[in-house]
Amino acid sequence: MIDPGRAAPDAAILDIGCGPGRTAAALTRYLDPDRGRYEGFDVMPRSIDWCAKAISPRYPSFRFQVADLHNAQYNPNGSQAAGEFVFPYADAEFDVAVAASLFTHLRPFESRRYLEEAARVLRGGGRLLGTWFLLNAESRDLIAQGRARQGGVFGEQRPPLELHEFSDERGFEFASPHAEVPEHMILVDEELVRSLHERAGLRIVEVRYGRWAGREGGPAQFGQDLLVAERS
Repeated sequence: MIDPGRAAPDAAILDIGCGPGRTAAALTRYLDPDRGRYEGFDVMPRSIDWCAKAISPRYPSFRFQVADLHNAQYNPNGSQAAGEFVFPYADAEFDVAVAASLFTHLRPFESRRYLEEAARVLRGGGRLLGTWFLLNAESRDLIAQGRARQGGVFGEQRPPLELHEFSDERGFEFASPHAEVPEHMILVDEELVRSLHERAGLRIVEVRYGRWAGREGGPAQFGQDLLVAERS
């Protein structure tokens, strides 16, 4: 997900919602072990425990920590509210922040907080790479045609996506195919996502629409939609 041409080997990289270390594992082959730096956090203790045991001893510049945040899918007993979370890092610490399959599980008011915090910890000119399920005219039309599939996977083996409409605690609208636990897959209007980036001080410089809605794309295309934003 990170283009090595955009991140120098001595970069400081933050992995927001790092999970079991997929991005971290790739970066161990790229970041300079003495000058580069990686920080990752996640709400799932098991993932962090595995990363801390399997990656950090071999790569000391790779550090992981648990964020005990409430998420109806991944951490329903979390003690902190994601919409009020302060990243445990100082201002302007990082060159790149990555949020892969993160915003797809957050309600928009929580995403707003994460975007604000990502902007705070990024240096001027630093970039945030985040993936989303963006609702726009094209994706809504593909959903109406039955091209989009349950689970965000494009393929005939899964039933078509059927959406429920919601409003979160701050009145932001979003959609999900899961009526009981929307956090399984959250879709947000692209105009709202752009507005949240702008309010956070992040300028979107690239949008790469993914295959999730049934688009046909090349091998470089992700399943989810990728947004690249730059800190002013």
